[in-house]
Amino acid sequence: VYERVPASEVPLLARNIPQYYLKRMLDLVAVQANSSPHIEFHLMWGEHLMLNHGMKIMDGRSEYRASLRSLHQAFATQYKDISNLCH
Repeated sequence: VYERVPASEVPLLARNIPQYYLKRMLDLVAVQANSSPHIEFHLMWGEHLMLNHGMKIMDGRSEYRASLRSLHQAFATQYKDISNLCH
């Protein structure tokens, strides 16, 4: 279901995700970024979740720490793989 969302709808959906599901959504994006070739799509989700819920994440830093670390590792791995292809 996640990858069937049209990219044009990501900003709207990310903005309207309830705080209750925010951690789960960050975890999902991290898992998908590790296992799916749709890098730009996952980056878009990550960007819009951070833009729309950044203050909530900062206020609940300890609650989101593991999710953010997973997300960072997933994107860092993708960056490294792409960098290796370019050099």
